[in-house]
Amino acid sequence: MERISPSLRKDYPPLKLYLEDLEEIAYILGETSKAEFKTRDYKFTNLEELAAKYRGQRLKDLEIKIREPYVHIALGKHFNYCYVHENSLTGAGIFYRIDQVLIGRSRSLISGFFLSFDTLPYFGFCLALMIGAAALILKRKENLNWPLFMSIISGASGLMVCSIWGMHVLSSLNSVILVKRKHEEQSFVTRNRDQLIIALFSAIVGAAVGALLTFWLALTAHSAN
Repeated sequence: MERISPSLRKDYPPLKLYLEDLEEIAYILGETSKAEFKTRDYKFTNLEELAAKYRGQRLKDLEIKIREPYVHIALGKHFNYCYVHENSLTGAGIFYRIDQVLIGRSRSLISGFFLSFDTLPYFGFCLALMIGAAALILKRKENLNWPLFMSIISGASGLMVCSIWGMHVLSSLNSVILVKRKHEEQSFVTRNRDQLIIALFSAIVGAAVGALLTFWLALTAHSAN
């Protein structure tokens, strides 16, 4: 009779790994067996081949395996986990060391916030609709307090924009594997310059539309009186 060692597995939130992290993982796995790297389109027998193929690029999925002991690390949009087939002394050691690498590369605090409160954007969206509806009801009353009414409308609009942005963050949140050194990464502003310009332009247009709508409502109310 032989006792079967239980397997080890741990799931992770979205991660952000650099070439240094991949090198450390390859070093840990390489102490016992040869590591294999697999992307959506290619399979590599070592990290050097992968780095030569994707140098400087961003990967959204990656699998790393060794055969003895069997270890499978999967990084992707819908899952991130480390699996070790047996809880032997060697397997447990590999699992613990890999875990230390991965837990230190969780995405930013804002990503963690949306992961922990994943219903918050949807709650905010519904709340914005309710505030907007209440504001429209108030508009029908005589002697309407226009500053209060416009404050409610502005708050509801801002809350709805933030909620929609939160939904976008949740829908696009996934792991990123950067095949470059950490010091080689560009800043957030540099990477997203075009998107930030578009967002700023949209905000200006939205504010202009809101101002015109406010002016039209004011004229309508004045004519009605």
